[in-house]
Amino acid sequence: MTYNFVSCAAVATMLLTGCMATTATEEVDPLTARLSGKTGVHASGTTVTLHEDGRITGQTHNGQAIVGAWEVRNGRYCRTITAPESLAGSNCQDVEFDGNKMVFIKDDGTSSTFVAQG
Repeated sequence: MTYNFVSCAAVATMLLTGCMATTATEEVDPLTARLSGKTGVHASGTTVTLHEDGRITGQTHNGQAIVGAWEVRNGRYCRTITAPESLAGSNCQDVEFDGNKMVFIKDDGTSSTFVAQG
């Protein structure tokens, strides 16, 4: 009888431990959650999609492909654009939200506003 109780207790402990290990969730940064998967449309016609996997894709107002990567660091949107060459480079920006508008503010104070889709 003791053996069965010990066996059941051991199995229950393993199951509960396994459940706890698999149900632990990774906390997502609020800015990452808010930007991830969104496509922004600029008044110029430029579109940029911030994919959940950290990729940036899009198209400039004159049809050039936009390619790059993004992440959130220290509460700021950080991106590296690799194409087109005219936009290439890295920087981090503050982001403000106004309804469905996303305003990206560079360190020099200039900003770009995109209307969020998706």
